[in-house]
Amino acid sequence: MLIATACMAAGASGLARAQQATPAPAAAPPVDSSLASTSSDLAPSTAPPWNPPEPESGKRLWESLLELPGRVVTLPLSALGYGARNYLLFAEANSVVPRAKAILASSPRFGVYAIPASLGDHTGTGVALEVRPPRLREFLTGELSASTQHYHRTRVELALGPLGAEYQYEWRPRDQFYGLGPGSSLDDLSEYAVQGQAIRAQLAFPWQRRKQKAPPAQVSAYVGTRQLVMRNSRGRERSFEQAFPVIGASQLNEQVENLLTGVRGYFDTRGGKPHWTQGVRVEGQLDHFGSSSEKVLAFQDASTDAPEFTRYSGAVTTGFSFMRDPRTIRLSLRGAHQDVAHRSEAMRIYDLSGLGGGRGLYGFEPGRFKDLDMVVGQVSYIFPLAQHFEMDVHTELGNVYRDVFEAPTWSSLRQSYGVNLRPRNKNSPLGFVGVDWSNEGIRFRFSIGSVE
Repeated sequence: MLIATACMAAGASGLARAQQATPAPAAAPPVDSSLASTSSDLAPSTAPPWNPPEPESGKRLWESLLELPGRVVTLPLSALGYGARNYLLFAEANSVVPRAKAILASSPRFGVYAIPASLGDHTGTGVALEVRPPRLREFLTGELSASTQHYHRTRVELALGPLGAEYQYEWRPRDQFYGLGPGSSLDDLSEYAVQGQAIRAQLAFPWQRRKQKAPPAQVSAYVGTRQLVMRNSRGRERSFEQAFPVIGASQLNEQVENLLTGVRGYFDTRGGKPHWTQGVRVEGQLDHFGSSSEKVLAFQDASTDAPEFTRYSGAVTTGFSFMRDPRTIRLSLRGAHQDVAHRSEAMRIYDLSGLGGGRGLYGFEPGRFKDLDMVVGQVSYIFPLAQHFEMDVHTELGNVYRDVFEAPTWSSLRQSYGVNLRPRNKNSPLGFVGVDWSNEGIRFRFSIGSVE
């Protein structure tokens, strides 16, 4: 009893001392009335939330006005992107690609395939039938191409490892011709038809095996015979012998034949996805069109007086990329030089170096410039727009000359500009659609496949 009483007394005295040692709390600072109202607004409440009377834009009016020209210019691209996105979503939701692959895998193999024709510019809409016999597809292939402008081409190719042989017949009824030299005029537009056939044998090392990538470097040599005859134009424009009587008198309906020998090679280190992103490609070719004096090598007449000439051509292409989805800058330069054995003999129009359309300087009409030699350079910038689209912006500079080593001047060069929209998958571009323009007009271009 005495012990408990003593403990209680000691505890009471300790508590009293602690209360005496604890300082009195400081007075609270005055509360700002604005903070008080804010804290009350943020306090929990059962009142309905406040919403603006109408949706509010994140942009001011002047910002929208500044963006208006860009929106108008890119409206076609926006429509294409919208349509492509909906199509890809539909294809993914309905398994279009796997079903198509299954149908093609189970279909019978006849060895005949329909592919887009590659007859060149100004030839109309074309289709090609590629023939690969099921049991001979490793060695024998054929192609029959035709277009709505009545262009035709037949080609048969035989390959046995590094050895190969090829026969080709072609009819081109309305190729364009504006005259000779860099100063040719749009007012001199004319057309000509050309009919030709060629046969040749070649040896390549190393050769490209079927269903495999092309080797990084290759050299090939070939020999053959070529027959050529120029006819009146089958188009709506006047024929070339009417616009250029002197040229027409010496070339119209004259059958010429040459013995062709040549060698070509390339070295290619380019690589990358979805388009090639780095590396360099260098290629060169030498062709000699000699006299077909041996009857065994001639198609019909071995006593032709076809002009003899040698053609030297080369090209170099390189590029570099940056960022993860590659933005690529490409540089390319191509040139050709031709030596005629006898300067008094005029080369056929079809054999002249040319620029315009798909041959270079895309913003000009096909066949716009023709002469013995030519040189053209291109700078391109390729960048992504979306997951399945990229843009190619490019410009070109070049022209044709009598002698590319003496005649070129800076003021004589012609310039072309272009923009292409390229659909793509994760491995490669699938085609392109775009416009090219120059000081002479605007041209619309498109391609299905064969972009890189």
